[in-house]
Amino acid sequence: MRPCAWQVTGRVRLRALAALGHPDPDVAGWLGITPGQLHELRAGRVLPDRVIAAAVTDVWAREGVRRGPCEATRRRARSAGWGTTVAHGGGRLCDAVAAADELVADLTARGLRPGEIAQLLRADLDWVLFRLRWLGLGVA
Repeated sequence: MRPCAWQVTGRVRLRALAALGHPDPDVAGWLGITPGQLHELRAGRVLPDRVIAAAVTDVWAREGVRRGPCEATRRRARSAGWGTTVAHGGGRLCDAVAAADELVADLTARGLRPGEIAQLLRADLDWVLFRLRWLGLGVA
């Protein structure tokens, strides 16, 4: 998976698992990593290798369609602004939103400023800024 695609899809899936109530130790165990490594992945500070990226896809396919057991994890994720994606396509990420986010992330990585991205995409600047904040790409 390309780095920008991971930033959009993989991070969203890990955040959505928390929003569904799957506790970090469970998710980390399913992925074969530590809770600390899970935190680093979800925060976007590290990129996964191919094995971990594939494991995230597998875990999402299995666990992303059901509610987890931990209400505290669910509350923490929701307070962080992380949502579930269960409403989109039977538990799959909404392809249109994921594609738009990937494009915004790619254009940002190429050095375009938010105003330039909005103009290029013929999108509202507030929408571009919102997506950049949501992706954690450092827009204040």
